[in-house]
Amino acid sequence: MTHGRRTSTLSIGLLIALGIAFASVLMACSSAEPTADLSDVAIETDATAASEGFGSNDESTPRSGGILRVLLGCRDSLDPVVGDCHELYDEVYARLVSISDDPSNPIDLDLAETYTVSDDGMEYTFTLRRDLKFSDGSPLTAQDFKWSWERALDPDSGSETAVEVLGGIVGAAEVVAGGTNSLHGVRFVDDRTLIVELTTPRPLFLYEVADHVATPLSRNNTKSWQVEIEPTSQFGAGQVRDALPVGTGPFRVSEIGIDGGIGVRIEANPHYHRGQPLLVEVLFVPLEIDADSGEQVDLAGTMLAMFESGAIDIAPYVSSDAVSSDGINFNRTFTDGIALLAFNTAKSPLNDLHVRRAIVAASNVTESFDPVAAYSLLWDGLPSYDPEVAVDRFDPESARGEIELSEFASLQSLDPLTLCYWNSRSDGLVFRIYSESLVEGWMEHLGIRVRESNRFQDACLRDADIVSVRIEPRFPDPHEVLAPVVTLLDQEGEDYGRAAAMIEEASRTADTVARLARYAEVERYLLEQSLVLPLLRDSVTVTEHIRNTVRGYAPKRYGGSVYGSVWLEEAAQ
Repeated sequence: MTHGRRTSTLSIGLLIALGIAFASVLMACSSAEPTADLSDVAIETDATAASEGFGSNDESTPRSGGILRVLLGCRDSLDPVVGDCHELYDEVYARLVSISDDPSNPIDLDLAETYTVSDDGMEYTFTLRRDLKFSDGSPLTAQDFKWSWERALDPDSGSETAVEVLGGIVGAAEVVAGGTNSLHGVRFVDDRTLIVELTTPRPLFLYEVADHVATPLSRNNTKSWQVEIEPTSQFGAGQVRDALPVGTGPFRVSEIGIDGGIGVRIEANPHYHRGQPLLVEVLFVPLEIDADSGEQVDLAGTMLAMFESGAIDIAPYVSSDAVSSDGINFNRTFTDGIALLAFNTAKSPLNDLHVRRAIVAASNVTESFDPVAAYSLLWDGLPSYDPEVAVDRFDPESARGEIELSEFASLQSLDPLTLCYWNSRSDGLVFRIYSESLVEGWMEHLGIRVRESNRFQDACLRDADIVSVRIEPRFPDPHEVLAPVVTLLDQEGEDYGRAAAMIEEASRTADTVARLARYAEVERYLLEQSLVLPLLRDSVTVTEHIRNTVRGYAPKRYGGSVYGSVWLEEAAQ
């Protein structure tokens, strides 16, 4: 079971994850695209780096208001069913539940006050909080969820992910096919009780309804709402508020197209169920770059310049030595993941188990990546983690012995193996997740030669012998780590096909203990069959430059409102 672009991210380009989208969306219109330069940005792959937040959380400190200015990282749509403006959605739209940063308690209740799951795992009953309201003051009921999910699944909506998020609900397939507009598997007993029936047990359903696609929307509002961020569809000060998007989060949209340009203004939602936030407004402003210059763009410098001019109060992804008269550097860790090599078993010689085992045994991961070397796919803190499989497999003598057991007398005469960096960007920006010592070890101990390649996903899978990938789980569950790599390669040989079948069985196992045990079995299979070589556990630390009046800023790993708990100290003085 996968969820398309909303699941774990398979990425080689760390620059993508670090916010290069801020520039790329603006540069896309130019035929002479300037090159993004983040060479001076502080980026570390340090699993020990962490941060608890920025600014004082002392309850005795007066907290009141202010207008916060931050970067806008998208320009498509404020409709959460079709858009990609996640940082805005987290502030404007709430869902039944949200994803916690605590792997031991990963689900936080949001619009739902309680939920229960049937013994067979096929029926979820949600009880909504009392007196919920949309940001325009109209009541929010269980019926709004049913209608919103029907809208998301409607083929006319244009959603690329609704079927992957909500497709396990009874009747979803019929709605997607256009045969009906009624989602029969969703019922509402009363205004506060929502019952969802699934076609099969789906233990990840709670994670799925935490997706923005599952947010409740106002039927009356969507009839005439304006959600496009492009300046051709801007709103002026006299625009009718009813046309602005209505949501259920801590803020509500008050203006689109700030000062005739691309930008969004949101204001405190007085009807928010957790209480009105402290900030009066948050302004999302675009990155100020010259898209027609054809020259290299210094993103880090541009962000800091915007900070110094007062255009933004938080400059993300700047140099670690950034200095200003009224700002403070803030280091935070925000991406946990695993970097690995996956072997294409559809091609010779990697269709030979002994060759794969030889390569793994000839790989000195400790020397290459200490102290963040990974010896397993899962890690401590994730369910299903088994320390007994997390062992160093480097053994040159064993590697040579595996070749003797293979169908090859020697690997020295073979053509070079192609190592492909899986890449989804046209500019070729990649993050190399192996060290030269690995390849040197393959040559030294096995006589294997390697040819490096930078290709798109399809070409990587078609042509490469070894694919270099990086997996970032969208939520703290072993499915999010194991399923992406299996899905990526499950058509490249029966070994991955078997792993895919094991993943599918685990994803439908209602009993939690049994489900986690099956994921542990999948990990053991992938490692025992040497289908993958874990390289490093990856936590990325970046430097942000924060105005020294900002308080309560604590970004969340798996999404959720960031600015609902922020205030500006100067506003209280």
